[in-house]
Amino acid sequence: MKFEQLTVSGGAPVNHLSFAAECLTQALLQDYYFNHCNFTHMRWHAVEFKKIHFVHCTFTDCQFDATHFYHCNFYQCTFTRVQINADSVHTLLQECTLDDCVWQGTQRHLKFLKNILLHTSIQHLALYQSHFYAIDLTELIFAWQHMAQVIFDQCQFRHVHAAHQTLDRITFSRCYLEQGDFHQARLLGSYFSECTLKHLDFSGLDIEILQYLKCRLFCVNFSKTKVAKASIFNASHLDQINFTETQLQASSFDESQLTQVDFTSAHITCFNLRSAQLNTINFTHCQIQHVSVFLTRYDNIQWHNQAQKKLFLTITSEERALQAWRAKINS
Repeated sequence: MKFEQLTVSGGAPVNHLSFAAECLTQALLQDYYFNHCNFTHMRWHAVEFKKIHFVHCTFTDCQFDATHFYHCNFYQCTFTRVQINADSVHTLLQECTLDDCVWQGTQRHLKFLKNILLHTSIQHLALYQSHFYAIDLTELIFAWQHMAQVIFDQCQFRHVHAAHQTLDRITFSRCYLEQGDFHQARLLGSYFSECTLKHLDFSGLDIEILQYLKCRLFCVNFSKTKVAKASIFNASHLDQINFTETQLQASSFDESQLTQVDFTSAHITCFNLRSAQLNTINFTHCQIQHVSVFLTRYDNIQWHNQAQKKLFLTITSEERALQAWRAKINS
């Protein structure tokens, strides 16, 4: 059955109904509440959904073509073999499952929370001012060049392909990232907080600010990266990190642990290492203009020369004052 150019406004909830093999074209649906409904072999073409709520609904072998969602909610719904070509504004998907689906279109203010993606393609999604929470995104490909102001919170990524792409104000919070390629990507105001990063390539970046706070980094490559303003790795653990031939302005590793980190031939304008621990560090041919240290610990350091070693090991007036205070307390 085919319906065209309808405007339908709901009232009472629609409960436990099944819809099958119907086509709705150039229609407006608004203010509906579907509860435990089944949609099979449905096609929606150029349909506008406004303030529609789907709760515990199933969509099987359906197609959304050139559709628009405005302030719609999907809660604990199941999508199986569904083709979604839709734009949305202020739409929520929570605790849903998408299995063998293709999802594309422009999403603004999308909230995508605790959903499961199985054999689903999302590589052509354009995302703006959106929030992903507790999503396993392993093996999935994003079109990163169509993404801005997106928050990923407690998400998992593996095999991320973002080389040469632009990450515009992307926030990674409490995420796990492994085996990804960010080579020569543009990180514009992007931020990593309380993340675990393993076997990632950030080489060749040319950016203003690089921010990693309370992160764990293992086998990460930052070689030949240029940071114009600040590179921040505070309260983080860095193990087997490559900073060779990097150009860093204000660099901060305060309260961080650095193990097997290579700064060979790096150029660092300002190096902050307050309350940091350095173990097995290579500073060969590394040029450093200014160092700020306080209660910094060193073990197995390969210095470029004695002058550089003196620059790091000179006791500051702040440390002298602390030593004097401790001596007075213990006397």
